[in-house]
Amino acid sequence: DFHRTLTPEQHFDLSCVNPSFVMGPPLMKQSSASIDHMVNLFTNALPALPDIRYEVVDVRDVAAQHVLLMETHESNGERYLCSSAPSGMRHMAKTL
Repeated sequence: DFHRTLTPEQHFDLSCVNPSFVMGPPLMKQSSASIDHMVNLFTNALPALPDIRYEVVDVRDVAAQHVLLMETHESNGERYLCSSAPSGMRHMAKTL
């Protein structure tokens, strides 16, 4: 809606990246939902490992998709998912 209120001179290209559960090396030391979740998993703060599946994506892949879309004019005005195949909590714990 905001974009429609702009004059032609104010218009800009915009593509949206919608990532799933983002994991990867953090840029800052402050906590995030992803980091808190992994800390809880590793410190046995969770009473059990429920059979919950997440579609995890590496933060570096999300960044790469942002760059690709900025370089691709045809992506203007579109929304893109950035995700992977579902992975269960037990599998994530064993992998990490």
